[in-house]
Amino acid sequence: MQFLPGDLIFCHGSNWISRAIRWAAEHKGDETPYANHVAGFISPTDIVEALWHVTRNVYAACGTGTSPNQVWRNKSLTAENRQAVAAQALTYMGRDYGTGKIVLHLGDALLTKAMGHEVYLFRRAANIDKYPICSWVWAEAYDKVLGLRFGLPPNEASPDDMQNYVKASPEWEMIYEVSP
Repeated sequence: MQFLPGDLIFCHGSNWISRAIRWAAEHKGDETPYANHVAGFISPTDIVEALWHVTRNVYAACGTGTSPNQVWRNKSLTAENRQAVAAQALTYMGRDYGTGKIVLHLGDALLTKAMGHEVYLFRRAANIDKYPICSWVWAEAYDKVLGLRFGLPPNEASPDDMQNYVKASPEWEMIYEVSP
């Protein structure tokens, strides 16, 4: 499989943090969330992801390449679009992870569970670009370069939101999967 810049990776981790992120994204009436982390390709072998810092890794050499994950591709993008999105994601390299944004996502998750419908109260305040989280890096890159949103403003998007969007869109297709 040849991966292209801009292909997105939706990861399904097994540690307690991964399970907690999926729990927070789980809502009544929705299917059980698969994704707890998002990364994306900047070349056929390299990815950018927000871990403790936004880093560049080799897909096959990190947990993303061996842990359960799905790779999705937007079929309508040109080579220039793909390069531009990847270049934008690279501009976030080295930034510290937005741990505080995870707290805001958790606050909305708790409100959503209590109210029985999706709430975007705290995440609206999560627009501090200096401290990205995994979903923000790629949602922001796609929004900034192409105006493509994953159904939400970049600061509100979670890995599950982004994956739900690509699964429902005819422009996106899953091109590769590492099964659990």
